[in-house]
This record gives sequence, structure tokens and C-alpha cells, in this order.
Amino acid sequence: MHDQFILPAYRNCLDDILAAVFNTVGEAIVVANDAGEVVLLNYHVLEIWGYAADEILGQSLALLMPVHYREMHTKGMRRYIETGEQKVLNKRIELEALHSSGSIFPVQLYIAETRIKDHRFFTAAIRDISEIVDARKKLEQTQQELLEANTLIKAKNDELAEEVRLDPLTRILNHVALKERLGEEMDRLSRSGRPFSVLFFDIDDFKKLNDKKGHLYGDSCLRDLTALVNNRIIRKVDSFGRYGGEEFLVIMPGIDVEGALVAGERLRKTIESENWQYQPLTVTVGAVTVEDVMPMDTIVERADQAMYYGKRQGKNQVNHWNNLQKN
Repeated sequence: MHDQFILPAYRNCLDDILAAVFNTVGEAIVVANDAGEVVLLNYHVLEIWGYAADEILGQSLALLMPVHYREMHTKGMRRYIETGEQKVLNKRIELEALHSSGSIFPVQLYIAETRIKDHRFFTAAIRDISEIVDARKKLEQTQQELLEANTLIKAKNDELAEEVRLDPLTRILNHVALKERLGEEMDRLSRSGRPFSVLFFDIDDFKKLNDKKGHLYGDSCLRDLTALVNNRIIRKVDSFGRYGGEEFLVIMPGIDVEGALVAGERLRKTIESENWQYQPLTVTVGAVTVEDVMPMDTIVERADQAMYYGKRQGKNQVNHWNNLQKN
């Protein structure tokens, strides 16, 4: 060491000071020659690896490494000596070390090369990072648990969001969700000009059925009718929901006036011809086709008017709002 790095008054203490610093610095220090033999170490090396000094000095650095690192270390040293190619010098890297007990633990090290006279030395400053790695694993576990909890919460929220859009009895769209779907179709119409139609239908004489057979039977009929419409009548692109009581709404994208009448008649005939449990069921259908942007309440009102026109004309029939205007 050059004299200019120490006060002149303490130059005669230099060796002792260096020895004290070398053994009290907060990292394990290992110095090896270009053959990979340990030529110098400090006290922290013994603390970390659990060896006595004479068990390490003169031994290969491989003694401190797990078996799976040794061949890579030997080839790397040889390649650097022969070609100068290296991947670890002057970098902080994390590897594993082999304790004298045989256990493997994580370390962080920084390796630098020093040339003194005709000798080449490699100095490694090493830290045992077991606590850091454990803390990382706990953090990763906590993050994973939080991620899973957030995923579960999102799934639950999605489930609840879907639940509030469903009619509790029939498990199809409820009044609120139907209004949302009408809004979506209106937005699509305003962008593309593509019309859509709505069928509004009501089970004929449902109150009499409830009074005669009881509300449990009435509920069963509503569920069965819902399943029939879902499975055999509407298209996948259609939206079907319970508007209230025994009233239902079908929203049909891309369907014009003629298509609405055809769809309404198919719905009416299918329900009429079904073999119901106690007595026949029929429905009266009102249809409306939306070709221009209008308030959603107007759409439902027109379909409702067409449906109630059919009720007054004897029930079990289909009427389109456009045809009512011609009469």
C-alpha cells in the first residue's frame, strides 16, 4: 500500500490496521491465485462457511461451492486465463455456497482481479444473503396470496355484478339488464344504421293460473317457459329477459319488421304447442322494429301497446306496432 494513503504518524501501524480492517469489514473476503487456490481469507469466511482457516487455505475455491457450480467455475477460470473472456468480474452476482455441514445457502459476491508483481489474484467480497432471500420468498408468497385474493375478489365481484343483472326466479336478464341491452343496441344502431327488433310478450290469463294452481306452480311455469324460449326459440345473439311478472322481452339485433313478425309467430306457436304440465299456455306478443334512434322507454311503450292490442283482440296472437298505425 502506498504511504500517501495513511497519516505518517501511523505508518508503523499499517500492517496491524490492515489486518484489523480485513477481519472487521462486513463481508467475507477470499483471495485466490490464478490456479484457484485460496491464499488469504478473513474471519467472516470462517463464520459463514463453518471451517477452520487451515481447512480452507491452500484448497481450491471449489471447496466453498456446491458440486453443480464446480465444473463451470473451473472452465470459467481457464477460459479467462487463456482468452480474457469473463462474465463475473467487477459485478455483483448471486450464487449458492456450500457450508461445511453440507447445506447450501445463497450468497452475493463481487469479484475483482489484482496483479501484484508477477502474480495474479482474484478477490471475492461475499455476503450470506439467506435472510434477504427468505424475505424475498415471503414477499413473493405474500404477493401471490394478494394476487390470488384479488383474483378471487374480482371473480366474486364479477359474479355479484352478473347476479344483480339476473332475475332471481328465472335466471334470465332482469328489467335493469334489459334496459342496458336496449341502450347497447341503440348505440350500435347510431353507429351502423342496422335496425333491431323487440318482442314483448305476456302469458295469457296467468293470474287465473296462479289463483287456480297456486304460485308455486306459476313459478314453475315461468321457469319452464324461460327454458323453452332459451333452448328452442331465440338465437344466441338475442337477449332474453323477464321484464316483470309474467312479461318478457326479447331483443333481436339485425331483425327488420318482417323478421320480427316471423320470430314472434314462431315464439307464439312453439309455446302454444308445448305439452305443459297442467294446462295449455299461450302468449300474446307485441313487436316493434327500431330503425331510428329513439328513447328506450318509447321502444318498450310501443311494444307494450302492440301486445295489449293483441290482448284486446282475443289474445294468443302477434301484432307489430307499425301495423297498428295503419289501422
